[in-house]
Amino acid sequence: MNGQPHLFRRGQVFHWCRRIRRQSTRIVEIKLSLRTTDPRIAVILSRKLSAESDIAMECAVRNQITETEARSWLAEVAKRERATIAMFSRVDSCDPADDRRHDEAMRAAWAHIANNDVHAPTPDGNSLFARDVDLLRSDLTSDTRRRIILRELKALTGRETVSAQGTIEAMDLYIRGKHLAWDEAIPREPEAPNQLPIEAQETHEPDHPPNQGASDPKILDPSLTVIVQGMNALKRAVGIEEKTLREYENFVTLFSTLTGIADLRRIRQSHVTSFRTDLHKLPKIWDKSQRDAGASREEIVARAEQLPAEKLNLSVATVNRHLEHLTQIVTWADDEGIAIDQTLKLGKLRRKENVRDRDKRQAFTAEQLKTLFQSPVWQG
Repeated sequence: MNGQPHLFRRGQVFHWCRRIRRQSTRIVEIKLSLRTTDPRIAVILSRKLSAESDIAMECAVRNQITETEARSWLAEVAKRERATIAMFSRVDSCDPADDRRHDEAMRAAWAHIANNDVHAPTPDGNSLFARDVDLLRSDLTSDTRRRIILRELKALTGRETVSAQGTIEAMDLYIRGKHLAWDEAIPREPEAPNQLPIEAQETHEPDHPPNQGASDPKILDPSLTVIVQGMNALKRAVGIEEKTLREYENFVTLFSTLTGIADLRRIRQSHVTSFRTDLHKLPKIWDKSQRDAGASREEIVARAEQLPAEKLNLSVATVNRHLEHLTQIVTWADDEGIAIDQTLKLGKLRRKENVRDRDKRQAFTAEQLKTLFQSPVWQG
């Protein structure tokens, strides 16, 4: 039936059956009801079972499993495949209003996850919205999605490894990007003129330059300090530690001090290159006291000139971490609609480590290992 040798129909229900000769006198036969009357679904299930049965039948022939175990295995395969088909199936009424209802539910689901949390409970009363949230939650928490995001992040940044914090931040950017994409892709119903807020009607100025009369100056403020405040507010909501958030604030202070730029829109590739060069001239121990926090660029340079060479030059990992902070800030601002220089290629400025991770810390000596394993923890 439909090119599937193991598929047949009994009454209205489709079944799957396969036989294979065991030794010389016995035949192994497995029959399963596909529990469907839809020929399209039956063909999909039959193909899946035929492929999976190659292994099961071979194991049965070699007496590695019994016929009952082989049948149970294939029954579980059919059950999982039916569940997958049911999850992705959707009844389309060809009604534009129905399509818009589904689109609105998906947009609301992305907004719910972006503004709350992946595991935030869904409000009662909208089964379509709740179903979409559950579907997205299942995808976002899966290992498959995590591996895909990490693979794309490594390809874009040139990294070989990504920390746990980097993974969380990459997932956060992915969720925000999806939320903004769905929010912009679906056209909203235009509001009637008499429904506009009174303040908007009174302050509307046709000749006002675009992007400067925004209704939310906090989000569209191009200053690095305000941008980091907004970004940190989002990171704080998803549980990022305050210590990490302070690193972004300290980075903005250092970047503005060394480059003299406080407006993100003015940053060019040459500014970032000069910033990276200055980082290599900084003392290895920096920003550890109140004195460092208030220093000007001239004071930083003068203080560095008084130190020996072995106490200068930040490590490659520290320099790359500063560049990663800037990359996240620029990406967040771009998502918020702030005009940035599209020629910025921050990933090209990352330095490669000359020492492999396994060689960064010296291995234990024989005496150290002997002392370690003689401790009560190991000896009891």
